[in-house]
Amino acid sequence: MLLDVLVRTLEAVAATRSRLGKVNELADLLLRLDPADIPTAVGLLTAKPRQGRVGIGWSGMRAARGESAPEPNLTIAHLDAALDRLQATAGAGSTVERAATLRTLMEEATEREQAFIAGVLLGELRTGALEGVLTDAVARAAGRPVEAVRRAAMLSGDLGWAALLAITGTAAQLDAVGLVVGRPVQPMLAATAASVSEALEATGEASVEYKLDGARIQVHRAGDDVRIYTRTLAEVTHRLPEVVEVVRGLPVRDVILDGETLALDEDGGPRPFQETMSRFGANAARTTPLHPWFFDVLHIDGRDLLDEPLSTRIGVLERIAPGYRIPGKITVDAAVAESVSRDALAAGHEGVVINSLLN
Repeated sequence: MLLDVLVRTLEAVAATRSRLGKVNELADLLLRLDPADIPTAVGLLTAKPRQGRVGIGWSGMRAARGESAPEPNLTIAHLDAALDRLQATAGAGSTVERAATLRTLMEEATEREQAFIAGVLLGELRTGALEGVLTDAVARAAGRPVEAVRRAAMLSGDLGWAALLAITGTAAQLDAVGLVVGRPVQPMLAATAASVSEALEATGEASVEYKLDGARIQVHRAGDDVRIYTRTLAEVTHRLPEVVEVVRGLPVRDVILDGETLALDEDGGPRPFQETMSRFGANAARTTPLHPWFFDVLHIDGRDLLDEPLSTRIGVLERIAPGYRIPGKITVDAAVAESVSRDALAAGHEGVVINSLLN
């Protein structure tokens, strides 16, 4: 399919306020795509190409944008192949070669397509095609329940792959998608409440835990192989050797843990968020250690826990990592929950997170 078709669809999506209208536009596009283009197109629609960030900045993009093609001729597959080349080019002379690859790509694009490609590569694509809308569109195009599509996308960590499976596979294949140790899972998002009491009224008996001002991590261990992923599913194992050491020491063979990591001061209190993120993003010097805290366990030794109630998962977490569980209490009493919140704030944290034990 021509890239121009995708770009014009995005323009139509951005121009309509109706969520249903957006879903219908995107579903129609998905059904017109060649199956091989579906994962690539979904990545482009969400400004998350399957290659990830390919190291193109404003200066490189500005230098590459010049003459444009008079008529659309660039295909989605051709753009995908160009991004593969940009990702693979490294080492001596790579700067010149990468610049030439990008310049050629931009010369083959129309002015409209150039703007789109720049938005994707710089992470600044602004359209109405949010992931939630696109997930609904995948379900509409495939004729599948949106919850089945959403779950497959979450467990695979890849909406594009889930879209391909939903549209070209069977309902049974979609429903069979499960956790795989070593394959990151999309994080589940929390909702907010006006007060601790209000949140507890909604949940009933709940786990009331400190809300840490740290960096979200998801840790996968298979034997001695430990891999760590960020909220955006980027792998950062090499940056966190202290977390790798902690997880290798746990009494398990295989495990998937969800948590936070942050820098602590000499008294065990949190250092400023900027210090945590500076250390979290460092590839070199590691003078400030990061401490892991875990609030959930999704898998242990061949057993998926995602559909188990939180009460069960907390029990597993307390058994395998009691010294690394985020502080908190299980309660139905608003006064106790408020006390935990005060303790969290006094310790320098952001407040509390409240999760129903039934979730």
